Amino acid sequence: MNARHGQDCTGYGSRGVDQARSTLYAVPVSVKTGTRLGPYEVVDSIGAGGMGEVWRAKDTRLDRHVAIKVLPAGFAENDQFLQRFEREARAVSSLNHPHVCTLYDVGSLTADGQSLPVSYLVMELLEGESLAQRLARGALPLADVLRYGQQIASALDAAHRKGITHRDLKPGNVMITRSGAKLLDFGLARTATEAGPISGLGDAPTARLPITAEGTIVGTLQYMAPEQVEGLPADARTDIFALGALLYEMLTGQRAFQGTSKTSLIAAIVSAEPPAASELVPMTPPALEHVIRKCLAKDPEARWQSAADIGGQLQWISETTTSRSGDLAAARRSEPKLRRALPWLAAIALLIAGVVAYRYASRPADPETIHLSIPSRTAEYVEVADNFLSPDGRSVAMRVKRTDGEWVVAIRELGSDSLKMLPDSARMSLLCWSPRGDELAVIENGRLKVIDIVEGTSRDISAVQGIPRGGTWSPEDVILFATEADGIFRVSAQGGTSERIVAPEPGRFEIALMYPKFLRNGNRFLYMSLTREPSRDRSSYKLRSGRLDSPDTAEVGEIGSNFDLLDSGHVLHVVDGTLVATPFDENAVRLTGKPIPVVSGVNYFMPTGGASFTAARNGTIGYRKADSNHSIRWFDRDGSRGVALAEGVNSPSLAISPDGEQVAIDLRDTRTGTSDLWLYGLNRNTRSRLTTHPAEESLPVWIPSGIALLFYSDRVRRPDIFIKDLEGSGEERLVVGSDELEFPGGVSPGGKVLIYHRFDPSSRYDLWLADLDGEPNERPFVVAPESQTGGRFSRDGLFVAYTSGETGRDEVWVKPFPGPGRSIQISTEGGRVPMWDRERRALYYERENKIYEVDLEASANLSRPEPRFLFEVSEEIVWFDVARDGRFLMVISDESLNEPNNVIVHWSPPKG
Repeated sequence: MNARHGQDCTGYGSRGVDQARSTLYAVPVSVKTGTRLGPYEVVDSIGAGGMGEVWRAKDTRLDRHVAIKVLPAGFAENDQFLQRFEREARAVSSLNHPHVCTLYDVGSLTADGQSLPVSYLVMELLEGESLAQRLARGALPLADVLRYGQQIASALDAAHRKGITHRDLKPGNVMITRSGAKLLDFGLARTATEAGPISGLGDAPTARLPITAEGTIVGTLQYMAPEQVEGLPADARTDIFALGALLYEMLTGQRAFQGTSKTSLIAAIVSAEPPAASELVPMTPPALEHVIRKCLAKDPEARWQSAADIGGQLQWISETTTSRSGDLAAARRSEPKLRRALPWLAAIALLIAGVVAYRYASRPADPETIHLSIPSRTAEYVEVADNFLSPDGRSVAMRVKRTDGEWVVAIRELGSDSLKMLPDSARMSLLCWSPRGDELAVIENGRLKVIDIVEGTSRDISAVQGIPRGGTWSPEDVILFATEADGIFRVSAQGGTSERIVAPEPGRFEIALMYPKFLRNGNRFLYMSLTREPSRDRSSYKLRSGRLDSPDTAEVGEIGSNFDLLDSGHVLHVVDGTLVATPFDENAVRLTGKPIPVVSGVNYFMPTGGASFTAARNGTIGYRKADSNHSIRWFDRDGSRGVALAEGVNSPSLAISPDGEQVAIDLRDTRTGTSDLWLYGLNRNTRSRLTTHPAEESLPVWIPSGIALLFYSDRVRRPDIFIKDLEGSGEERLVVGSDELEFPGGVSPGGKVLIYHRFDPSSRYDLWLADLDGEPNERPFVVAPESQTGGRFSRDGLFVAYTSGETGRDEVWVKPFPGPGRSIQISTEGGRVPMWDRERRALYYERENKIYEVDLEASANLSRPEPRFLFEVSEEIVWFDVARDGRFLMVISDESLNEPNNVIVHWSPPKG
């Protein structure tokens, strides 16, 4: 519901003004802002319908705002439109029902500056959104389907008892307000005393709408009963058919009857049956399926004979499938365990309706806790990251990788199979939901912004320096956000300058503060303190509390990762890959018991305490298990597959040794999420572990002599660059280290210069150089507004290839080394992971799982590089390197083996 949009009783809101005026009639302007119609002063336009304009106006007698529907003077001479206008006035005025829009007044007079009289209706001004607007975001949760269905049925029953048939029941004529559904627009209604069909109904403006680009007719025709499209007399049972179509669409998110032309759509209505709702929405209550089927019977005699009967059925279904928390507590005390499960089975329909790929997890579930899983790959996207459940646990915000390869922010209502991708969101990272669940706080290009998920609009809040590490939003519209090394900041959700309220305390060995969460009172909050004491080999994570009205903080206890709070009195967090719930007293702000295991094997990265889970306070938990779906395999230049070096592993990168005898691989431990370096023999079946530190060691880079490896590790602070001696003492020492993040790229052929990418405080990576023979002498090489990563020297050391986002997407570039000279763009339609040929000046890169080659020997000045496609891999290419013989050793990921996104519905601690 969007209470910021007024709407009258015709079904046209302010967002539909331009469309309505361009696709319907060109209505001559009869009134304008400031026009007086008796005691009503016109304020502004709300919208335009098929036969009238709707205006917001002020009733100067009662000092209230109303909606005025005006029949323009040019239409007043058309008998059909005048009859329809008068019919609507008679129909609405005879009804006094909480779910029918109220008619206040009716009149006809000459407005200011007009020569002809203007007929108008004065109606209740509703705040909310139409059901059509709501359905544009997908199917409704089961509870809302039942609630709104009852209300619409009650309104229809009231009309039918007055002898009024609506005849145009459709989503656009139902308004969703704070008090529930309101039935609108009785312009096509007929009373029992009016005989025969309306002349020209099939060509009425509400039915004469175009076919969409997807080939599906939209408009009234979708909801007409068979007798209506055949031109036969209609009665109350015609409205019942339309109500069945509405219930079906609210439940499934798709229309009951569809067609690629008007003729095929009519044929479907007259002779075809829609797919069973339970096929699209698993666990649809059978009773609801029966109600809908009977509403949609082709023969009016076979349908429900009154809307009151339908409302009674929906109320019964609601009472037997939902339960308030107080009733549930009583039921737990008095009912057998099997009956206890029934309310929860209905609750999970809120999550699984319309998501046809859900499947039950293999582990047995407690009767009161249901485990589900959602695929991480669909027809709309191929990968999911950063899931955030809404405060009520009914929606999830996530970053998804679309089929075109672009990452965007998307919203899915868990009771729907539709996905709303937010426009212009490719560079956004998620921070948190608003308490109302209608807005999202995001980070984009170093700015904190708020996105209205209904409108898709955004407003700028403040600057953000550093790496964001979580946020929270209070009911008082205060946003807290953390940046990894700088602390926790507060800012108004309406915008302003952010203020740091908690900073890392060196005396407590704090190196980062992360993941703030407001407690219920909106003044106190919790956050995670990442500490690294000199006497400990690994990081530790303290849960601390703070206050908005005081600079004082206090330790609450030790946790293992980012965390969420549950109303059951628990803090959720991960310890060594197991999601646990630790009892927590929110009033005393302290942990009060031992951790309770929830699920094991959750994706987890111990060095930063980051774990892949999200939770709503009502106990709905989303999580993802760690993937082990990578394999390391040889490929020939024509794409032919060779032998696999390793399968069923998790490996982000690898590097073939200069002599071609070995390959260094970073392998990830799924329990801790950290990687260690391993050496695999390429000509012998050998494997040895190179690093054993509990911190992260990854991204191996060989020294050209082959006697040492560079890699990054966060064992001291944030990721720094280390070198490991492979032939002597095995010493591991720091090469480049600072308070920023550094990752190795490549080493010059003489072994003297390292190129690496360093994180800049303005939230981007730049390319830097450091000397390896003596003092590092660190200096920038490529600095630009967008991130530059990688950095690989050509075999002759005259060029560096790297990846840059300068054009708005990742492309491969080459720059002369040491210079001077400008960078030249090599790839043209996207590219990443540039790797040089070891025998000649040729460059390879990956785009959309395809390998391209650029022969730079043929264009020595780099002025006209021509990428040449080599081959494509069916799996995802994660990383690759090129051997001297021209073969490719690749880390590939089989996306079909990706772990699904799992959901636990209403978790509660085990009894006893």
